[in-house]
Amino acid sequence: MDEQGRRLQTLDELLRVAIEMRRHIDEVGDQFGLSGPQVRLLLALDHPLRMNAAAEATACEPPHVTILAEQMERSGLLVRTTDPADRRARLLVLTEAGVKRREEVIPALLENAPVVSVLDLEACIGLTQHLRTGRGISAAAGSGSGSDG
Repeated sequence: MDEQGRRLQTLDELLRVAIEMRRHIDEVGDQFGLSGPQVRLLLALDHPLRMNAAAEATACEPPHVTILAEQMERSGLLVRTTDPADRRARLLVLTEAGVKRREEVIPALLENAPVVSVLDLEACIGLTQHLRTGRGISAAAGSGSGSDG
């Protein structure tokens, strides 16, 4: 296979994994009464985030994050507070119930997750580095859960 064929094959595999991952996240969300985007927001909130940072971390448009935050606030999973560093900005902060739900969702999400559940830790680290490089994110930007960009 030539270079173009290899790159097309890689693109196809990435698209297939994205579809499988979205389906998996939606199924896990269903188990906990959450939508897929709510699961992504829950995962991103390992620390308080401004609304715009939450939008970036979840790859959602800011108005969609506002809707998700309202839904999750009504469910008692998070609160929106004023950012002490900038009173014009709002922070999303998990409540005690939100922290508990996040702790329940993470193992369910990792179990049978496409790709990551069958790779050892070293392979996961390598794959993450390759994906971040492909997205133009330097290794110096961090190696967190993905909530940093």
